[in-house]
Amino acid sequence: MTASPAARHDARLVPAALASWGAATSALIDPGGWWVAAGGGLLVVTAVLALAATRLGRRAGLGGDAGGDGGPDGGVGRTGLRGGVPGPGAHPVRPAIRALGAIALAGAAAGSVVVSVAAHEHVRRAGLLGDLVSGAATVEMTGVVASEPAPVTSDPGSAGAVASSGPRYRMVVQAEIVTGRGRTGSASAPVLVLVGADVGTAPEYGARVEVGGRLASTAPGDREVALLVARRPPEVRAPPGAPDAVAGLLRRSLAVAAADLGADVSGLLPALAVGDTTRVP
Repeated sequence: MTASPAARHDARLVPAALASWGAATSALIDPGGWWVAAGGGLLVVTAVLALAATRLGRRAGLGGDAGGDGGPDGGVGRTGLRGGVPGPGAHPVRPAIRALGAIALAGAAAGSVVVSVAAHEHVRRAGLLGDLVSGAATVEMTGVVASEPAPVTSDPGSAGAVASSGPRYRMVVQAEIVTGRGRTGSASAPVLVLVGADVGTAPEYGARVEVGGRLASTAPGDREVALLVARRPPEVRAPPGAPDAVAGLLRRSLAVAAADLGADVSGLLPALAVGDTTRVP
């Protein structure tokens, strides 16, 4: 049986998808507090539209026949459809109900995304760390290494690079405690750390480290909430735990095994297998 064109090209979820993507992009570009109010407003409007669509359907007598199928014998039901195809008796409010349903679904999706992004950003930037990032403060930070250290190849004068002509590397540290401008507070956010040293001296994944330097804001939408340009190499306060140590051993073994496969493959294979992108050009 050949499907009808309407069945082959069902675009009812397209408005909701576009609304979700647009809301997520806008909320990440400008994660201000007003997005929470906007998301809440969208959810309220969605509830009103859904209620309106439900009441309109009940008043029109669509009830359980809203799916558009006729009776058991394929005859004309209350919706005026014969075999799922609109007939002369199709109810005139059906397009309005469908439009209200599509708008309600798009509003619910966008509102949920906005509230989720706003809550996530609030948790990331809450506390002392957010204030210190805004003021480009010099801090001492303690946290856990949350990425494989990777060499930095940018020029010393480029934006965000460590002011050193020697070797440099970068890593992500999940901040736990931050001290700056005479205050100390807890934190729970990833911070990108740039260090002016050889990557061979970098701490291992999962190690707890202490590092000091100047904070800077990252671009909107970046996973890391801040950039820290280190004044000195990080000091290891505790080695990685057993699970992280085993995982690190496996990653290093895979990198060694792929080293003779060529520059591209030696970087791509660990990236695909274990997510280690440090050797990808």
